[in-house]
Amino acid sequence: MACCVLHPRAPKHWVTPMCSLDPVKGNQTTRGKFMFIGRPLCMASTRPARTASFRASIVSAEEGDAPGAASTSSSSMDQISDPLQCLPGAQMGHSIQGSDVKLLYGEYMDHFWAKLRGNVPGLRIMDLLPEYQVQEASKARVHNWLLCGDRVRRVRFTYFDGGAAGQAFNSLLYPDPRYDLPLLGIDLLSFGSNKILCVVDFQPLVQDPEYLERHTSVLSPIYEKIRDKCGHMSSKFFDETQFFSKYLIFYRSSLGAKEPTLQVPTGKLWEVYLEYVDVYLKALSEAQSNENPDAIAYVKSRQDAYDQYNAERDPAIKLFNTYFGVEVISSQIHHAGMNGVFVKLW
Repeated sequence: MACCVLHPRAPKHWVTPMCSLDPVKGNQTTRGKFMFIGRPLCMASTRPARTASFRASIVSAEEGDAPGAASTSSSSMDQISDPLQCLPGAQMGHSIQGSDVKLLYGEYMDHFWAKLRGNVPGLRIMDLLPEYQVQEASKARVHNWLLCGDRVRRVRFTYFDGGAAGQAFNSLLYPDPRYDLPLLGIDLLSFGSNKILCVVDFQPLVQDPEYLERHTSVLSPIYEKIRDKCGHMSSKFFDETQFFSKYLIFYRSSLGAKEPTLQVPTGKLWEVYLEYVDVYLKALSEAQSNENPDAIAYVKSRQDAYDQYNAERDPAIKLFNTYFGVEVISSQIHHAGMNGVFVKLW
């Protein structure tokens, strides 16, 4: 994903293309200056209660209704036993800096989770070793979740919480390789008290004109709603002509958390974000599978090429060093099947 801070590529024991699971237990050792803290997938939240209107929008998202529709559910998200019912924002609680610092992209993260829950058959949470679930340093923490489903090879949620100093919600959905759909990439970043960068795209596997027309042209009318607020990413790290569509949302702001475009539920970015997610999940549900082994292998190879592309360009290494004091060597990260997850495996 363009300008992404966090780009994990799941180790083989997490998930295969068909979502079979072979958990690894207790065989990994870790050393470093930061502390690993495992958390249960659903835990009691210390985060202040969300407003009723936002809770209603999450429930309506799961049911496929418009955001903000009335809900008859009175259950607390924190008391639901099914791990999928426990929204990731609730699992995080408040920011590492305290309850007075907002998780800036918590609502964006929770909405996507709820939409997946309501629209992806067979959605399930993949087991992660405790050191992958939550990692903390003195001034920052990272939460990771990994899911898969009947049409989803994997979808990763990562939230980096550095409080007011910086936050990032990063998610990447890989379709099952029987479907040649683009990846759905989401990068919502904040730097300090005022810099915002938001990137959302259907990330095409190839730049063939017919492929782009078939899979990304549906975004055109939605993109027009925010085109005048979008810029172009720098070529310093990423090449806009590879793995990106011309409907890439690349939004910058210097207003930080006060930026009106970010606000839920009135901001324009929020509105467009909801539509991008809806359109993608609709395309996923309607896609026709290709059972040809060669076609499946080709799609998988393009997804792997995307991972490699990001592993070679991801600027997250500086963030590793800043917050966790970890020297990340790209070959070791690649060997572990990861890039940019704040994990030390040696």
